[in-house]
Amino acid sequence: MLIYPDDILELFEFDKIREHLSNYCRTVMGRELAEACIPSTDLDHVRSLLDEAEEFRQMQIADAAFPADDFPDIREELAQLDVAEVVLPMDGFHRIRGLARAFGAVQRFLIKNAEEYPASESRVSEVLYEKSIAQHIDRVLDNEGQMRPDASPDQIGRAHV
Repeated sequence: MLIYPDDILELFEFDKIREHLSNYCRTVMGRELAEACIPSTDLDHVRSLLDEAEEFRQMQIADAAFPADDFPDIREELAQLDVAEVVLPMDGFHRIRGLARAFGAVQRFLIKNAEEYPASESRVSEVLYEKSIAQHIDRVLDNEGQMRPDASPDQIGRAHV
C-alpha cells in the first residue's frame, strides 16, 4: 500500500486545477462540483468521466447543436416542496420550468445522437424526465414567468401539485 503525505493535493496545486475547471462551468452547481472535486482512484469511474469529457470536446469541435439553455439552481425550491403548507412564488415555478425545459432539450439531443455520444447519452437516459412538469406550469405562467391572463383557479391548483 502506498502512503502519500496529507498535503499531496496542495503540493500538486490541485486547488488551481479546480479553479481553472470551475471557470468553464456554466451553472452554480457545476462550479460547486468543480471546486469540490477530488482525484479518484476508481479506474472505471475515471474512464467514464474521460469518455464524457471527450464527447463534449467532440461536440465543440463538430459545432454540434448542443442545447445551451440556462440551468437554474432550484435547490431552494426543492427544499420548500418538502414543507407542508408552503406555496412557491411564481419565480420559483419559473425556475423549475426553466430547468425542466433545459434538461428535456439536453436529454432529447443526446438520445437523438446516442451513436455519436454514448457515454453522455447513458448518463441522461438514467434520469426520469417528466415533461408534464413544464406543461402544467405553462398553463399558468407565460414565458416571462408572469401569471397568464387565461389561467384558471383549477389550472393554478394543478400547477402547485
